[in-house]
Amino acid sequence: MLCLLCRYRKMPKSLQEWETLCGQCKNLVPEEIEELFWIQEGSWDHAVIAPVHARISRYNSQQRYQFALSQTTFSSQDRVLEIGCHYGVGYPFFKIRGVEYVGIDIREDYIVRARKLYPEALFLPLDATSLPFPDEFFTKVVFFDVLEHVPLDKVSALFHEVIRVLRCFGECLFTTPKGEPTLVKSLLGQKVANSHIKEYQKEELVALCCQFPLRIEKILDMITPVFPAGKLGYAITLLVAEWPPLYYWVGRFCAVVGYSDTFYLCRKLKLTRDAS
Repeated sequence: MLCLLCRYRKMPKSLQEWETLCGQCKNLVPEEIEELFWIQEGSWDHAVIAPVHARISRYNSQQRYQFALSQTTFSSQDRVLEIGCHYGVGYPFFKIRGVEYVGIDIREDYIVRARKLYPEALFLPLDATSLPFPDEFFTKVVFFDVLEHVPLDKVSALFHEVIRVLRCFGECLFTTPKGEPTLVKSLLGQKVANSHIKEYQKEELVALCCQFPLRIEKILDMITPVFPAGKLGYAITLLVAEWPPLYYWVGRFCAVVGYSDTFYLCRKLKLTRDAS
């Protein structure tokens, strides 16, 4: 049965019910069932997520990491800070690259789960606008789909801290939903999530980076199946999510009509004495 039509979709369920109702219907692996149950019972949100919705969200996250991290090189000499690490969903992509990794998130429930899933890594509950790390401590700083959640009066503080803890000529990688208006967006909605404070246009982020010693080296649009916020977008998400082989092609269509992420790769420049 389609998740969109299932009467159990929004109903809180016991772990056994997740296994028998959703697990058998959608062929969920134990890790998927455990995650869905944790979101319902262990997270601050206590949300009941449709299995296929979680599946397409996981696909988008994996595509984001794979694409972004492929745009530069990593080595065992890298010390990487990930801002907004969630519950460690991207850590495996850094682990296979052999870097020294630190993940932070403002939500303590995410950090508790990340530590449980990946006890070998360092996860800290921190506000990215006030970091305890020394100057030029990291060779790379990354934050994927975080900027749109940052209050407008804290964006400058976020970038100040990123610059402070990033080594000279180090790299800053980030993604954020594409904020450019389109005809389709004017009809269906500009944002891909109502929780987003602001979805930025490229010109705005270029101007923002110019306020700091950052040189933008790459700006690339990504291909991920994301849809407008609201009931219609949610229904479309659940329908598309039923057929994983279509994700890539639907993502291409979404990008054409304006719903996609944009990737930015920036490098910290050396400040001259006059500039400092």
